[in-house]
Order: sequence, then structure tokens, then C-alpha cells
Amino acid sequence: MNWVHESIDATFRMKTWAWTITTPFLLLQARQDEIVIPSGQDTVCGLANWRGGICTKVSFGDPALTTSDCDVALKGADIPTLNRCAGHELLNERDGIRSQDERAISDYLDQLTH
Repeated sequence: MNWVHESIDATFRMKTWAWTITTPFLLLQARQDEIVIPSGQDTVCGLANWRGGICTKVSFGDPALTTSDCDVALKGADIPTLNRCAGHELLNERDGIRSQDERAISDYLDQLTH
């Protein structure tokens, strides 16, 4: 259970020191994440960007859907709704979400090299 303590401590450090980050980074955010709270990611990205474009955030999943909506869709095998949900492990998601993730990473890397 030490990982729980470490992740909470790391979250606190990120929120405290995000404004000092100088290396640009890409943040992939899953809107229906049940493990990481997206608002914390928003805070870190916002603080990192106080001097300009340090954090590039790309969000996945339908903003109209909640985690509860996605849970109900999973239990009911509602595939059309599930295809609009983005959970914690973005690169292990359904093909549609995963291909969007891969495109965002590729676009970000192209932007850095041009």
C-alpha cells in the first residue's frame, strides 16, 4: 500500500511546484478517469502555463458523459456509449480512443521537431 502514500505525496508536490516546470510536456487526460481526478491535472497544467505554453493538454472521451454513464454502459454492454468513454489507461482503451491518443502524441512530437 506504499504506492498510495507515494502517489498522494507526488500529487501534492506536483500541485505545489508545477509553476516551476520549464520543460514543455504533453498531458493526456481521460475525462472518465476513475483513478486520477481531471481537475488536479487541470490545476497542474494551468500552473505550469503561467509563463506560457509549457503544458499541452489533450482530453479524450465525450465531455457529456460521466464516469457513472460509462459504468452503466459497461454493465449493459452499450458499445456505442462505451466507444465515447475514456478511462484511466488511455493507451489500453478501445481502438477509437487509442488511435486518438496515438495521433495526439505524434502531433505533439512533430510540433517539437519543427
